[in-house]
Amino acid sequence: MSTTHESLLKPLMDPHHITYLNTGIYAKTSADLRTLVLKEEWVELVRVSKDVTQTMDVKETALQYAVECLRNIADNCYRMVEKNRQNSTECANRILVIITSRTFQSLGGRDVILEYLGTKMIEMCVLDPEYHYHLVNIANNAAIRSNINLKALTAYYRLLFTDDGKIIDKYKTEIDYAVRRLNVRYINILLMTYDLDKEATEQIYLLLNYIQSKRD
Repeated sequence: MSTTHESLLKPLMDPHHITYLNTGIYAKTSADLRTLVLKEEWVELVRVSKDVTQTMDVKETALQYAVECLRNIADNCYRMVEKNRQNSTECANRILVIITSRTFQSLGGRDVILEYLGTKMIEMCVLDPEYHYHLVNIANNAAIRSNINLKALTAYYRLLFTDDGKIIDKYKTEIDYAVRRLNVRYINILLMTYDLDKEATEQIYLLLNYIQSKRD
């Protein structure tokens, strides 16, 4: 069974059967793992995926279910924010805690699910005007260190500026926050490391130039 990035998001084709190890230890079944998904116990699923007492099939299935579980958590959080924007802080922080945790960092083939979780976190911040500033905090967060940092900054630019590059008046507080808090040096390092499309790259540089002009 492949565990490439692409295969992690494909439907599982594992039999619902009981597996016994040569040592006589009772191993996890697909039903056991499915229960963990329903309980959103993604940490336990990751642990099973690394458990040397389990069979390879069980470990690979646990890894795939861990990814599915994380997607479900992100989707549920997003729906909570859609229903009530007051949930944005709790939900966005929950995703942030997950993707910066040691357990997540140890997850095999995490790039695809990191992209999914990070995008959902950004979308939650965009939904809540009171939480737009958190996009700057995401951009600054070195524990994430991926194109998610840059995507957060792109989303911030698109909220604050018009299509012709002018600041929208009602977002003066948000732009002031970026002027005070954005780690421009770190963002420049990320821009040299990760590829974005031309439009997103230009928008980030416009924002950085504006911020630098206000600091000079």
